[in-house]
Amino acid sequence: MRNTPPIINAVVFIGAAILLSACTPAPSESSMDDRQAKALKDPFHYSPGDDIPDISGGGIGDFDSKAMGRDLNHVLNP
Repeated sequence: MRNTPPIINAVVFIGAAILLSACTPAPSESSMDDRQAKALKDPFHYSPGDDIPDISGGGIGDFDSKAMGRDLNHVLNP
């Protein structure tokens, strides 16, 4: 590269710097535990949002009527 003009060297150097800077990975927004919990809650990404309750149940004294209605709807109207 002794005989090449300095402008060519500068263009090649700047182009390589731009290409290498574009290769950096994007920052992760969530941890692995968050992604696993999200995958367990909605494995096929059917739900439109995060406000959908979990399955009905949880204890003898706990009854979530909204979740129970959703569960029955999924069973009776597939």
